[in-house]
Amino acid sequence: MFISEQEKFIFFHPMKTGGQTTRHRLLLYNLRPYPRPIIRLDLKKTKDEKLKIKERRQKWKSSLKNAQKKYEIWHPYHLTYRFLEEYPNVIPEEFHNYFKFTFVRNPYDRMYSFFLQMWNFIKPLIPEAAEDKDSKPADYFKPIPRWYYHPDFKNKLQHIPFRNTPQYLFTHNSKLENQMNYIGRLEKYENDYDRVIEIINPSTRFANKRREPKTRIKNVRNQDSETDGYKYLDQYDQESLDFVNQHFQKDFEFFYYRIIEKIEDVPEAKRFCSFTKELGLINDNYLRKLEE
Repeated sequence: MFISEQEKFIFFHPMKTGGQTTRHRLLLYNLRPYPRPIIRLDLKKTKDEKLKIKERRQKWKSSLKNAQKKYEIWHPYHLTYRFLEEYPNVIPEEFHNYFKFTFVRNPYDRMYSFFLQMWNFIKPLIPEAAEDKDSKPADYFKPIPRWYYHPDFKNKLQHIPFRNTPQYLFTHNSKLENQMNYIGRLEKYENDYDRVIEIINPSTRFANKRREPKTRIKNVRNQDSETDGYKYLDQYDQESLDFVNQHFQKDFEFFYYRIIEKIEDVPEAKRFCSFTKELGLINDNYLRKLEE
């Protein structure tokens, strides 16, 4: 979770959705990870104002302490909206009214990308891969349950909260109500990112792009045609499809990604766009305020 007090927005960062590129670009807006001790004492403030700040800081420390007890180890970069709902005092009250946005990715590609990132840890858990000096990750991705349910891997995940968390936990509250003002897609990242910049700071859009020559996402296609779709479907078998369909069911539902039920449907599915409906600006009220 990253917050810009300068432009008054919060960026939620699900793993493997292009977040590093987004964070790098948004540093132009004094983006900082939260929670952190953000409440400062100003010598110019009155005694009453200083007292309120101290009270707020105490709430922050108490809320953070409770969260750390529950999650043991966690990183502020990938905190979910559900976490923020449970521990609202980790950020000042006024921050909850900031513009909130995130990017999502189709669950099939996201799962394979997660596997690639964890490969160095997964490889020793698969005997054939450990013995093969020339082993390639793509040869051992399927079936997913073989490595995902391995006791050592499950233990590893317990110490890396939010790493493979379903994306809807970043966007929806406990009542399954969307809390984002804007949801972009990694599949059409450049288009959606430009739209975010237009919303949060229209005057800096073009200057911002000129200062970003090295932050393009090379491995993600912009979906400008219906023939652009999934990138890693060829790596799947039936068991792996079933695993992803079950574990990320709400991601498919809430973000309108296509579910592929049968492995024989993969060639046909690759001919189409990975989603069935646009997301984009969810809360028009925010945009109306900007235009007033």
